[in-house]
Amino acid sequence: SSIEYRLIEDGKLPVADSSVDLVWVFAVLGAFKKERSIQEAATEISRVLKPGGLIMVVENTADRPDSFYYRYRPVDYFM
Repeated sequence: SSIEYRLIEDGKLPVADSSVDLVWVFAVLGAFKKERSIQEAATEISRVLKPGGLIMVVENTADRPDSFYYRYRPVDYFM
């Protein structure tokens, strides 16, 4: 097995559909200003994940605990 780091460019991850075992999202979603941007990211993550793949999301929630973007939600919520 190997680890590769990829950046989303033009809204797309440069990998094939259903080809990734794990997507790690660190301090990204909280930077989006629009809910639609979160929906688009969730759709792209779902596209690349293998069936049964995992997504790990880490966000800083200390500054805005009551903000929409800082509540815990399953990725399916945004799809």
